[in-house]
Amino acid sequence: MEEIIEVLNLSGIYFITTDFEWNILEISKEFLKKLNYSSKDILTLKIIDLITEEYKETITMFLLNYKGEPMKHNINWNFHTKYNYINSCKVTSMKYNEKIIFLLTEENIHNKITNNSLNMLTGEKSINFFIEEIEKDLYIDKDIKFSILSINIENFNRIIEKYGFEKKDYIIDLFLKKIRKIIPIDNVIATTETNQIYIYLKRVNTKLIVLHYINSILEESKKIIFFGNKIEFILKMGVSMYPDNGSDIKVLIDKSNLAATYPNTINYYFYKD
Repeated sequence: MEEIIEVLNLSGIYFITTDFEWNILEISKEFLKKLNYSSKDILTLKIIDLITEEYKETITMFLLNYKGEPMKHNINWNFHTKYNYINSCKVTSMKYNEKIIFLLTEENIHNKITNNSLNMLTGEKSINFFIEEIEKDLYIDKDIKFSILSINIENFNRIIEKYGFEKKDYIIDLFLKKIRKIIPIDNVIATTETNQIYIYLKRVNTKLIVLHYINSILEESKKIIFFGNKIEFILKMGVSMYPDNGSDIKVLIDKSNLAATYPNTINYYFYKD
């Protein structure tokens, strides 16, 4: 084992080794520098102590079920440094001499954790976080079913022309507050800077339930009051479903977008392959 550790250190490969209770035994010198811990402090931690909060549950579930087989993980592990910056890494794990070796390939370094997952305009989740949340759920259970609902506000530009560009974030947030009252709290709402709204409907893969949410959103979109003025959003919504419409998350998002632009007389459309 010592020879392998020496080779890994000389090659510059980031790694962490643990026992089967996930206590950290060794860590590459270069990755230790990235994390800003001392070699003494790092050995008092378990590997899960280095994972950011939004990933802890997912990684813990993996660790509890891990049997030591060689595995390339299909989601990044986000490690926080001592000063709350994030190192996002691809991870490969394997068992060797009653220890677990985690080989790490750094993907990128984000800014402060507090800014990592939010759309800074509205406070809602960013599309990248939206995708990561779905990936995490699929990582735990590949057999889950879900839907992605895409919402276009067709008359948003006209509304902004009337009330002023500087009011657009406030107006969109009024609508998001309506949506939050409808959608279960563990579902994820994401927004983009172009005011596209996406909803990850967890465990929902039947048209009847999706239609319930769609009709509720349509009803609430007629009840927005802005400084005493009633604003009625004209919405077009598109739906894609997993696994019915595919397994690639970004493709499913594109399909929900495509469905939202379908030229029909009603406000919604379910994507058809």
